[in-house]
Amino acid sequence: LSGPGELDAALAELNAAVTLDMHGGKFVTFAVARLSADAPGQVSYLSAGHGPTFLHDAATNRIHELPTHGLPLGIDAAERFDPATTLTLRPGEAIVLLSDGIHESLDAS
Repeated sequence: LSGPGELDAALAELNAAVTLDMHGGKFVTFAVARLSADAPGQVSYLSAGHGPTFLHDAATNRIHELPTHGLPLGIDAAERFDPATTLTLRPGEAIVLLSDGIHESLDAS
């Protein structure tokens, strides 16, 4: 994957393949972030119903929620995802991806 839009196309292709294997109302949330080799700090981010995902700015200690770009994988083989969100991270900024279940957990056990 090297150009704009290729991440979107790869996600659509992955979704079509996953949909063939999903039965009984099952689905998969998915998020991907791609760092640019040509532009330091540039990252493209796509979420198929996965979240929440955050941008943390250590300098201001602010947290911004990043958008999702479409349904989870496996629901609709023809789903067309919104274009990737492209950010240029500044020093002290980080994208925070949470694993499934982290934000639903009730306590440490």
